[in-house]
Amino acid sequence: MADLKSFTSIEAQPIVYCRASRVWSASANRWMTWRQVGYEDLFEFPPQYPVQRYARFWDQKIVRRNGLTYTRFRERLAQIASEVLSRIEGVIVVHDFSSLQRIVERLDQCLVVPVDDDDWLDPNIGKRLAGLTLKSGTRIVSWPNVVWWCDFDAANRLRDRVCVQKMEQFPKMVGSNSYAITGKAFREWPLDQLKTALHKHWQLSVTAAETQRVTDQLSLEVKHVGSTSVLLKESGKDYWWTEEDPNYKPPLWVREHCDKVRELHIQLRDDMGGAFDHLRLIQETKTGN
Repeated sequence: MADLKSFTSIEAQPIVYCRASRVWSASANRWMTWRQVGYEDLFEFPPQYPVQRYARFWDQKIVRRNGLTYTRFRERLAQIASEVLSRIEGVIVVHDFSSLQRIVERLDQCLVVPVDDDDWLDPNIGKRLAGLTLKSGTRIVSWPNVVWWCDFDAANRLRDRVCVQKMEQFPKMVGSNSYAITGKAFREWPLDQLKTALHKHWQLSVTAAETQRVTDQLSLEVKHVGSTSVLLKESGKDYWWTEEDPNYKPPLWVREHCDKVRELHIQLRDDMGGAFDHLRLIQETKTGN
């Protein structure tokens, strides 16, 4: 039996921290929403993520007037994610780091969940996290990283797949939106380490002893033809894909939103004249022609 002194019974306030969308307007010199910018103003990603070129080639293939350009597609996905977020009770939603710092300073106990603008969270995540009994050494709370991918196959048919990544199998301990940072870690970690934990989950360095696991699915990482990670695909294979889970049964809370994403992809295919060969588009992006 564990020493009871190693646990702290608390009502931790869950906070959802929405990472800034990586859309930078060079002309306005500020972050903007997907709808407010064109591909020429997209944030300069690292060389392995040629997003500006991908978006430009994408837009050139649109044949319908007012069709789904890359930025419009991303904005619609952000709207779906915002709908999901609006159904969560008992959480504080924060969109900038300065506000997050001020809120955490005023709370005795909290759990900060970072998300991207297309990430989804379980409507009950607030209650689930607030009711946790945390170990005193816990710095990160994590849960299974469920990744849902919606795209097209080689025959241009819509498809979707699911992979449940059990993060203990990976060098990293968390997925994009499958973790929460404790208030204790938030206050103790140096600023650089904290910002890495919030914004660069793939670089997060925590030990197993500092990580407390939850078995429930509390989030969904949504991948689509507009994801920047598609640009890491090689020969039609997903760079991170481990094994598709054929037995996965999506909870009720994700089904309605998955349908909206599927409909969005179908509209995109229609806007491109009935065909969207995204694997070829990725190859064109990488070769530059």
